[in-house]
Order: sequence, then C-alpha cells, then structure tokens
Amino acid sequence: LAAAVCVAHDKASAKKVLVADMDGDAPLQLTVLERTASGFYIESSTKSVDAVSGPALLSLLATHVATQFERQNKVPRGEVMASKKAKAKLLKEAERALLSAGNAMTFMLDGLFEGMDCHVNVSKPRWDMMTGALLRQVEAALADIEADVIFVSGAWATLVKPNLDKVLPEKCQIFAKLPPDEAVVIGCAKHAGFLVAKKGLTPFLKPLMTVPVSPVSIGFGDDVILIAEGTPLPAKIEHSVSASCKVFQLAPSKVELADLNDVSEETIMTMELSAEGQLSIGFAGQPMVTI
Repeated sequence: LAAAVCVAHDKASAKKVLVADMDGDAPLQLTVLERTASGFYIESSTKSVDAVSGPALLSLLATHVATQFERQNKVPRGEVMASKKAKAKLLKEAERALLSAGNAMTFMLDGLFEGMDCHVNVSKPRWDMMTGALLRQVEAALADIEADVIFVSGAWATLVKPNLDKVLPEKCQIFAKLPPDEAVVIGCAKHAGFLVAKKGLTPFLKPLMTVPVSPVSIGFGDDVILIAEGTPLPAKIEHSVSASCKVFQLAPSKVELADLNDVSEETIMTMELSAEGQLSIGFAGQPMVTI
C-alpha cells in the first residue's frame, strides 16, 4: 500500500483508488484507498480473489502442456504431472512463458519425460479460453467496487489487467515500472509527512547511514535508461527484450558495455549493478553473467 500511496498522491483528482496486487504465491488482492478530507489516502476496503493467483495460472498452463505432450507421445494421462522432475520443468517454463507475455507460448523441453522431448505451442486465443472461467471471478469481484483510478502491481497482476479494463475501462494504469523498494520508501515518507503535520507531532530526523549510488546511467540506445545515475546501490531491474540490442553507459559519457546478440524472441532480461559497481546481466532461465 505504501507504493500505492506514493503514486496516488500524484493523482490529486482521484477520490477512490483501487489497488490490484498479485505477487508471489499470494492470491489477487483488491484494495480500495479513499481520499480523506485532509487529502490523505486510507484503506477503506479490501477483498481477496482466492482462486486467482500466480501459482494457479502456472498450474493451469503446465497441466495443459502436459496433457498435450501425453497425447502426442501416447503417454497415459496424468503421468507427466505425477513426475516431480517433469512437473518442476513444466512449472519453470510456464513461469517464463507467462512473464514474457507474448502472443503465443512455445514449450521446448529436452527430455521432459522418459527421454522424450516436449514441443507444444499454446496460442493466445487458446490461453484466453483456458483462463476465461478463472478470470471471470475477477470481474465478479469488481462488480461492486467503485474507483476513479486503478493501480496494478505485482509480477502476475498484469495478466488480469484485461479483465480490469473490461469492468472499469480507461482507468487502469500500470505502475509496476516504479521500483518497488523506491515506491515503498516514498510512500512511507508521504505517510510520515502526513502524520507529523498533525497538531502536537514534531518530526525528529536523525541520519543513520549512507548508501552508495550509481555514478553512471545504463540503458539502451540514446534514451532508454534502465539504471539512472544516482540510483542507490545495489540496484536490480527487469526489462522485456525481443531482439538483439546493445547495452550502453549513457552518462556521463556514452560507452558500449555489452552486445546482446543472442536474443531472437521476447524474453525477460535482469540487470544488476552491485555496490562495488559490477554490472551483471542474465535472461530468464539462464545464469547471470558479469560484464
């Protein structure tokens, strides 16, 4: 909620803010923040859609791929998901496919089950049909909710954004690009500022520690900044890439750092800059490489 407070204060006209959060193993949480007469936002209601979560979507996709694999290879139904090793491989690949959020999902796994390779495609229309009944529960939960603005957060929440758009059109705004650690700090600071402004409360600030910051800006091309100059270290970001590209130091001077020439399809790139200034880059399902 601290992240929501951080962003909500930039929307002065919003009286009610709906926060749709779905991250980790937790189910979808729908929380309404209401603006008080003093201008601050407080939590007015919350509800959980227990059937809709990241693990539920992963299991649905992995089970479908396992069923298709069993049909292709004449394997008795249910044996693939009964294998702990095969199930773990499918769930890991399902996570990569869902977070990549492409128009189609391709599963290519060597030796998935008893030495047999898996090659299964799941189209977007097929996936929409599979998740239709599950995600309609999101629309039902939204039926009695009123909001001026919707903020979507969490790794999995973007998967239910189309349902939010359908029920409350033109109100959804993704703020997942805001680094969660920074958003929480800013939100807590705004909350503290609201509290100390009350009569009888006096702020007392005492510096406790200093943190290193990035001396450079890192990104793509000339204008896509992933880690800005002055960012507290260590820093970690995730960014979607779909083609070969180059990573540059953009400021104070432009220097080529890495050539990512092995990217042929959309995937998630993770970039980390350590407190010592070491830059590491990795892709979904692959180890990090220090530049």
